Amino acid sequence: MKRIFTIILSAAIALAVQSCGVFGQSSAEPNEAVLNASPSNGIYVSVNTIMGKIGRPVHSIDGYYLQVKDGKVYSYLPFIGESYYSTGYGKSSGIEFDGCPVSITESQTRHSRVWSFTARQDQETIEVTLEFTESGGATVTCRSSHRSMMRYLGDVTAPPVKK
Repeated sequence: MKRIFTIILSAAIALAVQSCGVFGQSSAEPNEAVLNASPSNGIYVSVNTIMGKIGRPVHSIDGYYLQVKDGKVYSYLPFIGESYYSTGYGKSSGIEFDGCPVSITESQTRHSRVWSFTARQDQETIEVTLEFTESGGATVTCRSSHRSMMRYLGDVTAPPVKK
């Protein structure tokens, strides 16, 4: 009797869960900027969280970004990690690119798309991995020849309109 009751209860729970749409459906709506993203069209990531070496998130103010457009990278990202070499007196310690040419390698995982490229800033070489999901979440990982690794979390959005 207990066995029949357990089978009926299990079947009822499975039916209820399936009818609620839990299996096989994504609750996140596709992000329009992600749908249009390609190495030729480009992408814009608005950074809202900075992950330093210690792993604690630092929520950022508006204005930090990474943009890939027409085979070039533009960025304004802070750096709060460990520097192995001096970046020079009077120079920004952030990761800033202003139209550095890059060659993008694109791959796809089960739940996201990944762009990888290498960019140069003065004598420093930075390997950038940009992973973004269909819903618009993005992770930017920067591995530098002169500094500790940095990771930035943000959202894929349309670039802001310049005034």
